[in-house]
Amino acid sequence: MTSTFAVHADRLDVVVAAEMAGLARPTVLDTIERLDAAVATIDGRGFTPTPFGPQSALAEAIGLDGAELWVKDETGNV
Repeated sequence: MTSTFAVHADRLDVVVAAEMAGLARPTVLDTIERLDAAVATIDGRGFTPTPFGPQSALAEAIGLDGAELWVKDETGNV
């Protein structure tokens, strides 16, 4: 499985900064993967993609009639 970090590496400031400092992309991604594995060792799981989508019932409940409210659910993530 391809890491979410690898898929979105171009959007991560840390990756861009590391490359500007002279590190090669594979080295940066390997470091990120090792850090993720270390987190998993401590927490029991590493970083994983989490749901993100529109929540019309919540939008209505808080008075955002006709507006689209998107919510990112990080429950259970590290």
